[in-house]
Amino acid sequence: MNLYKMSTVSEITGFSPTLLRAWERRYQFLKPSRLPGGHRVYSDDDLDLLKRVKELLESGRSIGEIATMGRDGIGAVSPESTTQPPGLESEIQSLASLDLKIFRSERYAGEGLSVSLKELELRDLATVNRLYQLVKGIYELWLYLDEPSRTEKVFVSRLSDLTSKEFGDAIACLGGGSCSYSPMVISALADCKRGALVPLLRHLEDLKAGRGCVKTCVLLARDQAKIMRNAFHDIDHNLRPADESRKPHAIGPMVKKLEKVLPHYEAHLDWDGSVSSRCLETSAVDRVLYEIVRRIEAAEADSVALWVGPLNDVLTRWAFQTGEKAVRPFEPEDLPTLAVSSAVGVQPASALEQGYIGSRPGWVWFHWPVFQVPAGSHMCRCDI
Repeated sequence: MNLYKMSTVSEITGFSPTLLRAWERRYQFLKPSRLPGGHRVYSDDDLDLLKRVKELLESGRSIGEIATMGRDGIGAVSPESTTQPPGLESEIQSLASLDLKIFRSERYAGEGLSVSLKELELRDLATVNRLYQLVKGIYELWLYLDEPSRTEKVFVSRLSDLTSKEFGDAIACLGGGSCSYSPMVISALADCKRGALVPLLRHLEDLKAGRGCVKTCVLLARDQAKIMRNAFHDIDHNLRPADESRKPHAIGPMVKKLEKVLPHYEAHLDWDGSVSSRCLETSAVDRVLYEIVRRIEAAEADSVALWVGPLNDVLTRWAFQTGEKAVRPFEPEDLPTLAVSSAVGVQPASALEQGYIGSRPGWVWFHWPVFQVPAGSHMCRCDI
């Protein structure tokens, strides 16, 4: 019996090692053997099975549908017999080329998206600092209190400033009194006004009405504080070094977070690896995610499905399905475009032209580099 290394199987079938490992974890049809050193090896039967899977995918069936057939069923079904139109898997694959690459020599760390507080006018500076101290303090309070003390009353009281008309008007007016701000300053102020703040205010109202979740509000306050540290590199000299230090972040909590924040979202995660190398990079991804969420909500999509999985060995694809709704397209100077283009090492215009980030009726998507966690690394513990 012939045995094949994963690299050989990947070359023959076109399925990346990352995708093969993801299918092995998630589904039952693929169970390669292991050598004494732990390396996977595939038999002739495994190789034939994967060739059949490839044929079925190309005929329009989704991987989920194929997996339910089981190993014997996959081998028995004829791809030519299907009359099924191209399925969701094919539609997701059609959003952009499967051959997208990364052109950076070093891992993107989330830098390059920030400005200095010194660039702000005094009124905006006061509002930004006040907002940051408030949302940062909510997360710190959560860490300080023990479980019985984390009551709705405590956090509603601490967050009450956010709902005051005076402070709300000041936040809404950020950047409105100046015509001299650069595009990056405008983006930073926009993420102060929006970012995780909009869903935080929505969940705070639910919390006051007795139907919200304290933990979700704290999670959103934490995200808003991290986004603001990414937007203003000198807003917190104590925590900025911690954000820059290497601490891998898993992709799972980031995907599940959106389900908590937006109940009408349905998330599908086909990969359980790491998406970022440090908190600063995670904040850059968050700025992309929350801006996409804002655009989807502005399009008034009734329901949204998020599909996250490996595109190839080096990139993950985040694809939001929005029914028939079309979101506002991205421009080269938009922060999500700048973040994605920085992460993959291409010019913003090229990122749009090549489909690293984009939208079309029913879909909005972006790609982000896979992070291969070095041996012995400890995952970041900033989740709650």
